Amino acid sequence: MITTPVEIEGTAEEIATEIERWPGRRMRLTVLPQREDATPVRETRPIHEVIAAIVEDVPKEEWANLPADLSDNLDHYIYGTPKKA
Repeated sequence: MITTPVEIEGTAEEIATEIERWPGRRMRLTVLPQREDATPVRETRPIHEVIAAIVEDVPKEEWANLPADLSDNLDHYIYGTPKKA
């Protein structure tokens, strides 16, 4: 049991990995100025790997709910345009 505040410092990504350790706890976040020597963290994986990782998180039963003609009528399902024959 923690009786005194705990201070964690790091990038948003580093801190996010620690959040699970403190379920239900009140927290205070202070966003610090970016250090001069810090470079922005960027996604370095190819886009197809990023998409594949997202697709893996979608349950199979949700994929089954998609219309069979989704690729042919994507504009219809997104924007309500008339369906293609």
